[in-house]
Amino acid sequence: MAINYNLENIRNLLTEGFTDRQLRRFCFDTPHFRPVYDQLAQNSGKDEIVDQILDCAVRTLKVELLLAWAKKRNPARFEEHKPYYGSRILLVDDNKDWCDQLGGLLQEQGDGYEVVIAMSSEEAIQLIRADMPYNLAILDMRLEEDVENREGVRLGEWLRKNGYHLPIIIMSAYPIEVDTVKKMTLRPFQFVAVEKGKIGSGGVDDLLHQVKLALL
Repeated sequence: MAINYNLENIRNLLTEGFTDRQLRRFCFDTPHFRPVYDQLAQNSGKDEIVDQILDCAVRTLKVELLLAWAKKRNPARFEEHKPYYGSRILLVDDNKDWCDQLGGLLQEQGDGYEVVIAMSSEEAIQLIRADMPYNLAILDMRLEEDVENREGVRLGEWLRKNGYHLPIIIMSAYPIEVDTVKKMTLRPFQFVAVEKGKIGSGGVDDLLHQVKLALL
């Protein structure tokens, strides 16, 4: 599973958890970050120091080295400012209100899933091609541009044909539709019937359960 860093939280961890002097000392003592120390001016403020450290960590793939130091020196702040996202989920649905509800609920699960929302298949494909890897895709079976009510399935099939082997959950508000399309589909997708707008419904509980299983 790809590691997804929450850079904003890491920035807050460094800013709130350490003094300017501690950050400079880290750069001086750590060979990979010594160039940062050499470039900093005497009057550089903490924001500039943190920016330079983060830029170096990301550019040289040494974020883990930075986090190991921060965790050892200030474990309480490290725990407060969680530096990792949980799994990264792509949620595709043309109903914005539902996406916001479900996305918020998913972010509260596990270690804090990162949820990226797409409102159409086209937008989803653009995100998948251009963005970081995803650990799971949740696709609505019916999308706005779909006249056969199978656009979500077609998007899932596109992902498989193009080499994206992440787990895929296809959801629909219509149980009968789920059963029908499930029989027509050869791909190993997970189908869930979800009553949109009702977060406390059994369908949503089933969806959350399937999400947890998919991300084990």
